[in-house]
Amino acid sequence: MDDQGRLLGEINAVILLKITDERLLTQPVTSLLSKSSVILSTNMSVLDAYSCLQNFVGISIPVIANETSRQFVGVLYENKLTSAYLQAVEQSRQERS
Repeated sequence: MDDQGRLLGEINAVILLKITDERLLTQPVTSLLSKSSVILSTNMSVLDAYSCLQNFVGISIPVIANETSRQFVGVLYENKLTSAYLQAVEQSRQERS
């Protein structure tokens, strides 16, 4: 995050664990940032958020307030999103019955 709390990117934990060069250990964290492959916003539906998972590899997904501000809100764990999606599908089935 920058000084205004905007999401700048993500750091891959595997990459951090593989750092063996002493010079890299003293680099600013921002030098290791990569663009987040999936970013959710607070105004997305569970269905829209779940559809973003098809290209996602990881455990947690960053959540921002909106695309304009990119204000970081938090992270959503993939298993929580999957549970919410399955509950929404089940609720929809029950309403149709």
